[in-house]
Amino acid sequence: MKRLALLLLASVSSMAAHAQASQETLSDAVNSALDSNPLMMAQRRARMGADEDLVQARAGGLPQVSATGSFGAYQNEVGEQFTNASGRSFPRDGSSQRASVGLEVRQSLYSGGAVTANKRAAEAGVAESQAELSDFEQDLILEVIRVFLDVRRAEEALLIRGANVDALAMQVQAATDRFDVGEVTRTDVSQAQARAAGSRAALLAARSDLAG
Repeated sequence: MKRLALLLLASVSSMAAHAQASQETLSDAVNSALDSNPLMMAQRRARMGADEDLVQARAGGLPQVSATGSFGAYQNEVGEQFTNASGRSFPRDGSSQRASVGLEVRQSLYSGGAVTANKRAAEAGVAESQAELSDFEQDLILEVIRVFLDVRRAEEALLIRGANVDALAMQVQAATDRFDVGEVTRTDVSQAQARAAGSRAALLAARSDLAG
């Protein structure tokens, strides 16, 4: 799993760094990868999930509170009688309202160590998730730095190869001109042309390295 994650990390971060290295500073490239890399975001979500597990585990040892309530209203008909506790009867009319509220608090006195065990497991999960997040972040930063520097070197090599092609093309022209006036031999021209052809091949290779 670790190897697979690193392979995905390399492919994702390499593409991002390669596409942006020419325009960005190294700091920009690193920040961009940390903000947008899908695997980095997944690691952050896993870290947040571990925090939530810890909150729930701690809540298991807290008092459980529940509340209930009811409200009722009814209309009494004129002439209806009601009897009080002393046995006397009175006419009942008008309207009545009744409300009730209940509050229940439960506190577990002993859970067989389950609450403590859950808290410790959740705390261990947080520590593990944080360690994985830190390791992944370091791997990502190192990968971006490596790719960024590789791109910079490839860009510099491309510039050098391009300048070399131009210089050797001028040498070929000079050798050709001198051959035309009899100052050099055909071999001299052929050697200049071979060097120019080699420089063009090197330029193509440098472009391929930068594109790859």
